[in-house]
Amino acid sequence: MTRPAQLVFSLALAAAGASALPAAELSYAGGSKRASAEPELQLGYTDLRLGIFSMPTKGNDNEAGVNNDSGSRISIMAIGPVCGIIPINCFTPSNSTGPGNRGPGAVSWAERDGWNWLGGLELSYNTWSLSSDTTTAPTVPEIDTTALAVTFHFFQLGFQVPCRCAGRIQYEIGPFLGLGTASVDYSNAAGTVSDSTNGLYAEYGLRMGAYYTFGMGFQIGAEARYTGTYVDASSNVPGANDVDAGVSGLNAGLILGYRL
Repeated sequence: MTRPAQLVFSLALAAAGASALPAAELSYAGGSKRASAEPELQLGYTDLRLGIFSMPTKGNDNEAGVNNDSGSRISIMAIGPVCGIIPINCFTPSNSTGPGNRGPGAVSWAERDGWNWLGGLELSYNTWSLSSDTTTAPTVPEIDTTALAVTFHFFQLGFQVPCRCAGRIQYEIGPFLGLGTASVDYSNAAGTVSDSTNGLYAEYGLRMGAYYTFGMGFQIGAEARYTGTYVDASSNVPGANDVDAGVSGLNAGLILGYRL
């Protein structure tokens, strides 16, 4: 066999032997790792948001002259796609780079454009004060409430669209339900009788929001909500047992966040 023929024959044997190997061994510090053709499980993006909200201005009690003079809600919320839990609009990891991408194998924001089902968890600190008009509701006490809650955002529907920039615009709508604990302070209109108590706090409602995510991941937005709250607390102050310490109605807030 001539030398060129021997070289061709050797290369053919080497190629056949390499194709017969079950998998390649990758060397690294501390040992070796077997390469696999199966893609790793990838999760979608998650938005981490700080929200500052007003509280509804109407007390749950229908008695005239009882209103919420002031109130606020500060919350931290994490929300993202539920791909893998509800198999709708699932994605394929991208190897592309650029704004909105997190490197090879990550999920690009462009792949999340369109409709998506979302799920979220929110931790909140809520305060409000119910006051009464001494003319129309003379027996109703002043009620100051502070509540801590964990709120679940389920069946959230999101719609993300690109814009003429590096970021993304997203709209969201969905219901929420929360539970927590409340601290309630009562006092009569004359200030001669007061009491403090703790109780169960619950909230429910519907939210709608619009958000813009910059190319670097920072996010701003605004939300409008219908919120109903319930406080199960009793008091010995005359008239207090006839008044629900909760509030309900429309409220709104501003959002600052970051897309992980």
